[in-house]
Amino acid sequence: YNVMSGTVAEVMYDEMLSHKWITDDQMVQQSEFTSGVKITVNFDEIEREGLPAKGYRVSGSKNGTKSGQTKSNGVT
Repeated sequence: YNVMSGTVAEVMYDEMLSHKWITDDQMVQQSEFTSGVKITVNFDEIEREGLPAKGYRVSGSKNGTKSGQTKSNGVT
């Protein structure tokens, strides 16, 4: 909750312009919003497309680029 709540607040009234699968197996996905925010997520257990396992990157945000990685015991 604490990791993404600021990002969700920033895009919650935006229109989603696109949602696409970056990899053929759909493990890496990206959504883009009218504000210019892009959220890219790696759902795989291994590093993919420059994102760590279970990692994410938020770009285009007014707060700059943010990235991280979720763990089974919480978020880092």
